[in-house]
Amino acid sequence: MTVTKHAEKRMRGRLGLNKKCVEKVAQRALEEGIPHSDTKGKLHKYLDKQALGFDHKHKWRIYNGYLYCFSFDDILITVLPLTYQLRKCL
Repeated sequence: MTVTKHAEKRMRGRLGLNKKCVEKVAQRALEEGIPHSDTKGKLHKYLDKQALGFDHKHKWRIYNGYLYCFSFDDILITVLPLTYQLRKCL
């Protein structure tokens, strides 16, 4: 599990984490997060749009109201917040 500097900056800014917690939360998101294939409806459409904006070679996980983008090498690339409307879809 590796966290890029960009992802660390996003996690610290958006989730209010310190440096020690960043990797632990990223690992939990990868293991316990909801994968893209398990979503449906508005949330699935939103994830499809996000996947097109990046690359299809990424794993997407939803964990604790945030969207985590991992490469297939288990490298966390970025973290995006979900809107209130999408959180209700969970």
